[in-house]
Amino acid sequence: MEQDQDYQILRRAFGLDDVDESKAVRQELASEAMPSDQIDASSIQSASLAESFEVQAVSTQRLEISVLAGEAAFMTSMAGANAQRLELNIQSSEGVQVQTADPLVLDLGGRGLTTTGLSAGVDFDLDGDGRLERMSTVTGDSWFLALDWNANGRIDDGRELFGDQNGAAHGFAELARHDINGDGRIDAQDGVFEHLRLVQLNVDGSQTSRTLKEAGVKSIELGYRNINLALNAYDRVAQTGRFTRSDGSQGEASDLMLGYHDLA
Repeated sequence: MEQDQDYQILRRAFGLDDVDESKAVRQELASEAMPSDQIDASSIQSASLAESFEVQAVSTQRLEISVLAGEAAFMTSMAGANAQRLELNIQSSEGVQVQTADPLVLDLGGRGLTTTGLSAGVDFDLDGDGRLERMSTVTGDSWFLALDWNANGRIDDGRELFGDQNGAAHGFAELARHDINGDGRIDAQDGVFEHLRLVQLNVDGSQTSRTLKEAGVKSIELGYRNINLALNAYDRVAQTGRFTRSDGSQGEASDLMLGYHDLA
């Protein structure tokens, strides 16, 4: 295991190569280690993996590494001490190249935007190149804003979402193209309003869809501000704005940069 290239890279990243690897030191550490029959079983935790690889070194200090589609977690713990957790952003041993693309999202529930991350993502042609990708998707009561251009009752790819897939700078700029009366919002006065859909992508390939009226959305403001809010290793909020509900309350509309990669 110590000859594995990925293992050596991670050792250097956390300064573990500064530890004397001599046989004498290893023997000394082993002699000082807590006997196996005295180790609290609750302190030994398994690294979570659905794919990729796992590296563990267990003694008085335990190294656990879990790498999954470019997202990794590093955990160390000492006997009798609290565990510490650091999130890493590294490329997996499979050489997956992660990219990002932006759809516009409405947070209907008002509990904040959440995403699955790539490890629990869905297969969808986010960039509109005719091929499926594995992408992170929204969860909870967050929904993609979409326009079914070919009226086939389904959102076929990212070109039917509101992002940069059709040449706009971001989702708000793409939506602004449909502001016919130039009042700075999309509402019933704009012809596109009744054709807009809110969509969630499901892991089995199905889609859940509703109209803006069904969701109680009265209008979407086209004004926004640039932010850079990370949601996980690859997903982040790039722009944020507002939408107005039928009861007059407001919610968050955001342009998300979502991680995706080509399927093998």
